[in-house]
Amino acid sequence: MEHIFLLCAAKPHSRAVIQLVARIRTAAAQTGALCLIRECRRAGDIEAFICRDAARGGAMRFYVYGSDADLCAAARVASGFSNAEIGIIPDARGCDFARSYPHADFSSPLAQLRAAPRTVDMIDCNGQRFLNSVRVCSPGTFRRAVPLSPPVSLAAACDDGALLTGAFVSAAVGNGTHSGRKNLFRYADPSDGRLDFALQRSLPPRGTTASIQKQVRRLTLVPHQPLYVCGDGQQFRAIRLSFTAVPSCVRFLIPAARTHHIPIQFT
Repeated sequence: MEHIFLLCAAKPHSRAVIQLVARIRTAAAQTGALCLIRECRRAGDIEAFICRDAARGGAMRFYVYGSDADLCAAARVASGFSNAEIGIIPDARGCDFARSYPHADFSSPLAQLRAAPRTVDMIDCNGQRFLNSVRVCSPGTFRRAVPLSPPVSLAAACDDGALLTGAFVSAAVGNGTHSGRKNLFRYADPSDGRLDFALQRSLPPRGTTASIQKQVRRLTLVPHQPLYVCGDGQQFRAIRLSFTAVPSCVRFLIPAARTHHIPIQFT
């Protein structure tokens, strides 16, 4: 098995990256694993490396040092190869999908090399696949999940026949538990074959809200005006959003839990 670390840092020679490379080499020496390190400096490098290496055959593990956007790019390609597994080492921007597994030690290269794979789902949104979440945004607020201002008027048609309409200050579809650094989908399971859908309606008096959460396999959002949308860090506009769960299409690596050493006191 080959272990390939894809470094997606904006500053490849920063102190954090240099320290990470040293830790990767130490972990490789401890485990005897064949580890390769590649720098992804241009758009499309992640996809190109995974396509090229996975096409050679044999078991491949790809560890992305980056953010949700980088992990999503890797997942889209890896889902097409049965011999490819992907992991994430979050950089300073963080990774919402990794927060779905709060006890896993994603920061440790040694834990990554020993990680167990788990099959996870993806989100199909208007023909594009996303790994973690897709949410409606106000212009200029793509990075964080903040209330929509002004509220967005839309209709949501669920696969169970439910039709939800009104003006909403939050609208998001998730595969993982977090979106925009907030725990929007507390009970989400990335491996259950379903999508978690969250709406928040503004109610009087001002500042109070009513939340709606559902689990669906298919969902359509029809707004009264074009929407600003953020999917795993990718920004786009849409006049209609159609969602479908894509079950069990990616093998994601989940490291063991962080260990805490408790000193033993003898009496």
